[in-house]
Amino acid sequence: MAEPRLAYNQESKEPVAKARPKPLLRVYALQKHFPITKGLIRARETGVVRAVDGVDFDMFPGETLAVVGESGCGKSTLGRLVLRLLRPTNGEIIYNHERISNLSAGQMRRLRGELQIIFQDPFASLNPRLTVSRLIREPLDVHLPDSPDKKGRVAELLRTVGLAAYQANRYPHEFSGGQRQRIGVARALAANPHLVVCDEPVSALDVSIQAQVLNLIRDLQRRFNLSYLFISHDLAVVKHISDRVAVMYLGKFVELTTKEELYSRPLHPYSQALLAAVPIPDPHARGSKVIIKGDVPSPINPPSGCRFHTRCPKVQDICKQEEPMLIEKYPGHKVACHFAEVEPSITQQGRPANQRFEKLVQAFYA
Repeated sequence: MAEPRLAYNQESKEPVAKARPKPLLRVYALQKHFPITKGLIRARETGVVRAVDGVDFDMFPGETLAVVGESGCGKSTLGRLVLRLLRPTNGEIIYNHERISNLSAGQMRRLRGELQIIFQDPFASLNPRLTVSRLIREPLDVHLPDSPDKKGRVAELLRTVGLAAYQANRYPHEFSGGQRQRIGVARALAANPHLVVCDEPVSALDVSIQAQVLNLIRDLQRRFNLSYLFISHDLAVVKHISDRVAVMYLGKFVELTTKEELYSRPLHPYSQALLAAVPIPDPHARGSKVIIKGDVPSPINPPSGCRFHTRCPKVQDICKQEEPMLIEKYPGHKVACHFAEVEPSITQQGRPANQRFEKLVQAFYA
């Protein structure tokens, strides 16, 4: 979310920062460990998979917080924890000033309408045996059973996402991938949510359709004041839709800042490597290179100290021994690195190519 704008005192003419809104969601030291068991009759635990291992962040009304990182870093697990589709191993989740991390399934039921999700695969997320009308009406029957004219509400939701009302009686297999994702968006909006987790909602779509669905998601956010936790691999998509970006590595956030800060001066070596890997659609441009070697370590037995030190080009002895905390290096810019600094090859040498890339991205998503 952008920093608060400055107002001016009418008497002194001094700038005064407007108060930020209260967070809609607060997450403290969130952990999710999946046990590994051996044996069928007398199963015993032999270890744990540390999918999410200590995450802290706030989200504000109307904000889009994007979470990026390699496959297996815990992004989707984090989204499911926020929605309480998974019970956390440790930590706190506070939604709208209410602690929900320890609520039972029955207690969470009254909040389900306010917390919704858009799934990655539009082909697997829709029940093929139900018509579109029944798919969208189901959240209304569960969360808003007393709402009048549910048929009219379904037609309104279809028009909102760019489909026709007469298509309500069709089945999912009669639609294209982009149309199916629009149906998924309509279903997520049916119960009037406040927070929506978008779990890579465009990664299964053609590039031309991605732009349409992303613009739809962004327009709906402005119209209904939605907050998005947007999970993605695509840094171009993230830059188009996000307010703030969290870079995740092996179950932890390594950098958290506004999108302008991250794309102009990334501080963590992992963030720099991700941005340097973005392809530039210009055969004459020479982009910067930050090469990281090796594979992501196993979340069953993560490295000691900094979890990125096994692949980091700037590794020192302290990185292997002491785990860095996620601290505010600059106002609104948090990073977890002992040697966080701006990489000149990213901010200077790659700047002309990045500007060309940004113009192409803006033209494509316009």
